[in-house]
Amino acid sequence: MNKQKKLEPFFPAPPPPGANSVKAKLEAQLAQARSALQQNRPEQAIRLGRALLKQAPDALVVMDLLCQAYTQAQRPEDALPLLRTMSRLEPDNAQVWFNLGTLQLQLRHPFDAKASLLRALQLNPAHHQARNSLGVLFMNMGQDELAERTFGEILEQQPTDYYAHRNLAALMVKLKRADEAINYYERALSIANTGRTRYELADALFKQDPSRHGQRIEELLTASLQAEPQSEVLIDLLARFHAANQAPEKAEALFQRGMQLPVVPGALQLRYADFLASEKRHLEADALYRQIARREPKNPIPYNNGANNLEKQGDLLAALQFAQLGLKKDVTHPGPLRLTEGNLLRRTGDLSAAEACYRQGMLSAPAEQTLYSNLWYLLDGQCANPSADEAAQNERLDYGVMMSWRGLFDRIKHDRTAPHAGPLRIGLVSADLRDHVVGHFLRGILRALHQRHGHRLQVHAFASDEAKDAIAREIQALCASWHNIKALDDLQAARLITEQRIDILIDLSGHTAGTRLPLFAFRPAPVQVSWLGYFATTGLFEMDYLLTDPWSLPEDHAQYFTETLWPLPRTRLCYIEPDLPVQSTPLPALTNGHITFGCFNQSVKLTPETLDAWGQILRQAPGSRLFLKNAALISSAYRQQLSAHFARYGIEASRLIFEAQSTHEEYLRCFSRVDIALDPFPYTGGGTTVDNLRSGVPVLTRYGTSLISRQSYGMLMSVGLSDWVAPDLPQYIDHAVQWANNLPALAQLRAELRSRTLQSPLFDAEGMADDLAAAFEAMWARWRSGEQPDAEQKFRSALRLRYQIGSHSQAPVWIIAATQKTEAEFWEHSALGQSLRLLMPLDPRLQPCITYANRRGLPEIYNAAIDAASADAVLVFMHDDVYLDHLTGLTAALDQGLQHFQVVGVAGNRRRLTHQPAWGFINRHLHQDEARYLSGGIGHGKTPGQAVWGHFGPTPAACELLDGVFLATTKAALQSKGVRFDPRFQFHFYDLDFCRSARQAGLSLGTWPIRLTHQSGGNYFSDDWLAQSAHYFEKWKH
Repeated sequence: MNKQKKLEPFFPAPPPPGANSVKAKLEAQLAQARSALQQNRPEQAIRLGRALLKQAPDALVVMDLLCQAYTQAQRPEDALPLLRTMSRLEPDNAQVWFNLGTLQLQLRHPFDAKASLLRALQLNPAHHQARNSLGVLFMNMGQDELAERTFGEILEQQPTDYYAHRNLAALMVKLKRADEAINYYERALSIANTGRTRYELADALFKQDPSRHGQRIEELLTASLQAEPQSEVLIDLLARFHAANQAPEKAEALFQRGMQLPVVPGALQLRYADFLASEKRHLEADALYRQIARREPKNPIPYNNGANNLEKQGDLLAALQFAQLGLKKDVTHPGPLRLTEGNLLRRTGDLSAAEACYRQGMLSAPAEQTLYSNLWYLLDGQCANPSADEAAQNERLDYGVMMSWRGLFDRIKHDRTAPHAGPLRIGLVSADLRDHVVGHFLRGILRALHQRHGHRLQVHAFASDEAKDAIAREIQALCASWHNIKALDDLQAARLITEQRIDILIDLSGHTAGTRLPLFAFRPAPVQVSWLGYFATTGLFEMDYLLTDPWSLPEDHAQYFTETLWPLPRTRLCYIEPDLPVQSTPLPALTNGHITFGCFNQSVKLTPETLDAWGQILRQAPGSRLFLKNAALISSAYRQQLSAHFARYGIEASRLIFEAQSTHEEYLRCFSRVDIALDPFPYTGGGTTVDNLRSGVPVLTRYGTSLISRQSYGMLMSVGLSDWVAPDLPQYIDHAVQWANNLPALAQLRAELRSRTLQSPLFDAEGMADDLAAAFEAMWARWRSGEQPDAEQKFRSALRLRYQIGSHSQAPVWIIAATQKTEAEFWEHSALGQSLRLLMPLDPRLQPCITYANRRGLPEIYNAAIDAASADAVLVFMHDDVYLDHLTGLTAALDQGLQHFQVVGVAGNRRRLTHQPAWGFINRHLHQDEARYLSGGIGHGKTPGQAVWGHFGPTPAACELLDGVFLATTKAALQSKGVRFDPRFQFHFYDLDFCRSARQAGLSLGTWPIRLTHQSGGNYFSDDWLAQSAHYFEKWKH
């Protein structure tokens, strides 16, 4: 083992004549420079050190001091040439090579860093710091398995290595293996009780569950903050911890402490603004968001969060303007801000623009669940008749296929013959187990289930929201267990649910905010049910049942649901009287002298068609008033917009009453001012309808054939108000006018409606609990007997229906790949083999050309396939670790792409630079090219249909270079220009070389929107890669 050499200061012995006095002078100057460094005066140390280096240019000790000074001055790039010089002067000094590699790692020079760190380890194999840095390098470059193995090697030799434990913990955080991360941080802390590790452990605990780990988090952060009272990260995390645990005063004090720091980081200001918004201190939050946005105009977060803050105030137009201001600033990563813009456009009534916004986002993130859910929420909320929208039905099938595909190979198996003891374990998945309409509907039912059927049914909650308000605490007390799954990915959450032995899993969110629908694709429970929180099909084939009632849907509409409909005998919804009960009051028209129509529903439900109908009602009921109350009415612009709409029907502004959102108590009192509630359509009321009825206010609804258009209809029928439902617009208007002209009947109904409502199935929690218990036990019996709907069959039927075979040509499509796996392993376990097994029965054009147990270079295999293919063949060269996610028709997409370009890829670069080592990187340090030159996208992950989508730029686009993960062309095109793969580039650079050869020969290259998931992120560190890069740049000198 080579020992580190000592860095001699100036002269070797014996010194030259007269050198002693020079040496003494230089050493005094060196001591002065060291003193400046110790006193945190790096610029003075740099001046002294550079002066010394002129007098003693080979003095390693001076170079070392200068490197430290440059690092302290945050000028690491100036230290790089000095460390390179030191490595030449001391080529056998492991510490010098380690320092050089660490600096290169910091400066994002990965190849140089790897070489330097490997040299340090060659000189000193026990240099664990160098091995740690090498592991960090692998982790930064996405080579997580190699990183984990590298850190593990350190711990095998030195089980108490602090940095290895910390680095492994950071890797586990990255991989979302929270329990392992916490375990490694705890071990690191036991070795060295440092402030940084206390913070990192507290952060990991906070991300997992701040309430469960509350005491430990507070201990860690309080101790750290005492040692570092001006640490902005400690102040930030402890403040957020207190905010999450309902201690806003403590959070406020900490944020104020942070605002008094000498330099207030923008991230801390942003957290404080978020806290102010959460505390409904909206004006203060707004001012801070705008301040941050002015200082950081390219940062999308203040625009996004600021727009959401304005939305919470009800000022939708101002929120939309602020979001659009951010988009005009060309912010980085605009995706979330684009989603916010779409939501605001929806809420302001511009539904077509909102839809376009969501669809634009889906082009750059085609597997992003949030975009799909927002789109379905928009479309489902405006759907009165599902049979009239075939395109939407087809899109829904495509969504179901995508979700089933995503879970196909990790789907959890359940044994229906296994013994089952104890009560049925019912799981609830929702973001709304709190002060939310779902929470209000749910809590009475859970209490009744617990009291009447606790011996038969046991409820377990899986919350995807961290809220812990009074309703959440009440619901939690009624559950046998409570799990927060917000920090878990879908597969992790699914496995947790399975570990909890859930028999029947119920989704209560559908496509609303905070949904965790994708986890159902992994089949975490034998029986899966949709209920309560959504008003349409989920689109998931793995969702077995959807709970309805006798009124929810026409019998012939089951075909529009992926779920099997399970009608409860009386109602699908049940409420309990809230903590703020209301009292029915006399009909206000009797004292006002006029009828007051009212609607307190969200502004998003007030469609132009609804407003037109109300305009006609007001016109036909002279002297009547319309009372609207919702959050959006805080905006004067929105009020003016509504007034202008009614003016077209001759309705004066004096007949319109507009009120913004208020406290819940004031909201309930407002029903005493309404004679008749007008239900919007097709997105009818839910909780608002119940509030009207229990206040004695009848609701007039127009129903359609969709679930959402019949929600109020079902509630009115359960209360016995069949003469308050209308099947079409003329009857809706006529009913309103007739009731407005019959005050005696209206007054009589008001006197008795509250009592009728409270005695109806709508408020019979015990009856609802009985109905649910019977339904759950019947569902379980069906599953045990093998009679449950077959999700796999539904998936494959939809896939057959939606898959399109290219009609432009019947030419065979050769899928050409090489694999190190055996033939059996390839078809059973590889991403490409699993994909082809699914697609080949659907598409006779697909012809696999796979080289098994391969040891040859890819060009040799690809060229042989070119020679063997028929003259009309389409040739697809691809990796074996790629899932083919394009389940709506791969060959059809290829036909379309090859009509535009002669060589098609999924990602590429519109330009090519000298010495470019990869299609997306512009230099050997792997710095990515500017976004304006890149095109296409590809998913990354171990499972198919990944939502983690690498979007590089708009597609299709003509390119100079394409990603070699997927290259499609025709034999005719290659033969016409004599283009082949160069055998010199066996596994690396073959794609760049092929693209350059193709472009040099005159072939056109371009990207096309074909969806793939790549399991690996590329290997840019191997010796073979470096060797072949030299051959490549030798061949292409420009």
